[in-house]
Amino acid sequence: MFSIVSLATIGLSTAATWTSPGDVASACTGVGAASETTAFVAAGSNGAGAEILKTEDSGKTFNSISPAGAAFLLLDAGSNSATSAVVNGLFGAQHTTDGKTFQASKGGGGQGQSVEGFGKNSYGIAGAFGATGSGVAVSTDGGATFTSFSCGTALDNQHPARYAAFPSDTTWYVSGGAWPQNSNSMSDEKSLYVKNLNERVQLRQDRATGDMFHKRLELDELGSPNNVTQYTGAIAKTTDGGKTWKKVFQQDGSFYFNGIHCHDEEHCIAVAEGHHCANPGAHIFVTHDGGAHWNQTLFDSGAGAGLMGARMTSATEGWAAGGLGSTLSFEGRFWHTMDAGNTWTKEPLKGMLAMGIDCSDAGHCFAPGITVDRQGTVASYA
Repeated sequence: MFSIVSLATIGLSTAATWTSPGDVASACTGVGAASETTAFVAAGSNGAGAEILKTEDSGKTFNSISPAGAAFLLLDAGSNSATSAVVNGLFGAQHTTDGKTFQASKGGGGQGQSVEGFGKNSYGIAGAFGATGSGVAVSTDGGATFTSFSCGTALDNQHPARYAAFPSDTTWYVSGGAWPQNSNSMSDEKSLYVKNLNERVQLRQDRATGDMFHKRLELDELGSPNNVTQYTGAIAKTTDGGKTWKKVFQQDGSFYFNGIHCHDEEHCIAVAEGHHCANPGAHIFVTHDGGAHWNQTLFDSGAGAGLMGARMTSATEGWAAGGLGSTLSFEGRFWHTMDAGNTWTKEPLKGMLAMGIDCSDAGHCFAPGITVDRQGTVASYA
């Protein structure tokens, strides 16, 4: 009997769980998982300005790396290894080949808050690229140079690109959409508006101190209630490396898309959210046939519920990351699937809202987020 209890206790103590170190920066907007223990974070700290945080101990501690040149705001990071990573900002991308120093890339930017490493030495950024202002920028040389590809008519001005997935060198998916805008939620007498990361979360700068902080908007600060014509969601796909694109999903009036990720060219998950519509909440969609059909396999109802990140770690296992926010409390919600996205189990983490996710494997993930005191954090799963 003693040995059985001991083994059970050991099993529980070694099970992977989500943890957060608390505040690590003024803003943590994106993360690239390089290995089980190493990740790069697009971040910013008061006084230091834009910075790249690197952890080599699974998120227990972070070291600050200065970006190349002036960088006002970094939005996301992607990594292929401990020595290869790309961070993207408002005005361009930066890359590293040694994991210690970053150099300016040729291209990038596009206000893209989606950076993905794929293949052996490639990176993709989703954002305002190409003639239609919606597309991707792709590098095949480790982030040194990026080439822009427009989604053309597959994503129009009402369905701007937000995130992208790159399951192969030639097959890419782009998720897009928009939410109602409200001029009353812009700059005010106390702070300057910098950027919306989604409908409810903004980056702002204190007018008096210059400090950056996250602001989560209340419902009365959003657009008009049930102004559903401004909620748009769509997904586009290319199978020839960005030469031609086809719209494979569109649904307007309820939500906009955030993260998308694929196990392979056929099997992908995408997350969406809408907060001030007739049926507010967060959504997970799954395709098993290359985007021909998308099935909603989870709806987390409520105006406070959101989903920002998606990640497949195998053909059957994956994550969707977001949270439930209110005026007084945040709950990170990590939705876990073990059956290819057909069903999901919630793994909560108190005190933060997840704003994305990246994983090196099924047992090791990182998620940037915001805390209840408006600062940035990075949760880890190990």
